[in-house]
Amino acid sequence: MAEPTWIPLARPLPDGWVDARLQVHHALQLLASFSGVLLAPMREDRHRSVCWEAGCDAFVTGSPADHPDLRVELALAPFELRVRSCDALETLALAGRTLAEARSWLEGVLAETFDSVPELGQPEYAIPDHPVAGDARLNPAPSALAAVHAWFHDAALALSSAAAHAEMPHHGVRCWPHHFDIALLLEVGRNDASARCTVGIGMTPGDEGREAPYWYVTPYPYDFDADRAELSLGRWQTDGWLGVVLEADELLEAEGAAAQTLCLRRFLDEAVAAAAATLGVTPPEEEALDLRLPGRLPPSEWPGRRLRTPS
Repeated sequence: MAEPTWIPLARPLPDGWVDARLQVHHALQLLASFSGVLLAPMREDRHRSVCWEAGCDAFVTGSPADHPDLRVELALAPFELRVRSCDALETLALAGRTLAEARSWLEGVLAETFDSVPELGQPEYAIPDHPVAGDARLNPAPSALAAVHAWFHDAALALSSAAAHAEMPHHGVRCWPHHFDIALLLEVGRNDASARCTVGIGMTPGDEGREAPYWYVTPYPYDFDADRAELSLGRWQTDGWLGVVLEADELLEAEGAAAQTLCLRRFLDEAVAAAAATLGVTPPEEEALDLRLPGRLPPSEWPGRRLRTPS
């Protein structure tokens, strides 16, 4: 299997971006419904989160305990729902179908494996509204859907690389169906008050506050009164939550895969250190996180300091 590489992100975002990301957000709830019914509950609703698997280039659920080879996938290129097991792959093209039709198809496929499959109802949490939540048919603009695919593909690539090279504890790269962001949570130690401290790194394709995608780095617990370092990339977010944000426009000023991966790596280098500093934790000398993006610039060619592990 070929090593995944960064897909160059185009500027400007294509027409229909918001519509496409909202349609994908609603389609992702099919996977959350499957996991909510057939997977064992986990803390913080983690069982309903999904990962992005490079091998099948899709969002992927976990597997039921009694069927460890079974999972549901949502692919964006092509736009289809999949049920995969060790000896079979069932697919449903989603363009032109309603979510009710897709849910009925999924229940039918699962009924061939399980004696009884409860109804895969819509998750109880609220997500941004879109006509596909009713009777409208899924039909995202192809160019916008391809762009949503590229942003999640690249985010998963970058975050998985960061996780693979992090010496600090972390919780793995997950996509959360309610917020529709993909993120990596780093355990960075305890502050002077012995509180558990984390730094989250993630990408969201947009939300109610921003229509365009952005990267973020967030310390927790928030300390809005803490000194905040000056940044050469991105800016501090202080309205409602505390963190460092890299807007799409700033990342897309870099043209091509090599320049974009370099821009993102420099942002994460600086933002993680700045976020950790607000927590009152002190970084030791050893390097801890080395964002290596396969097939691109080697670490020796990346300027700037390495990320350090806060104690």
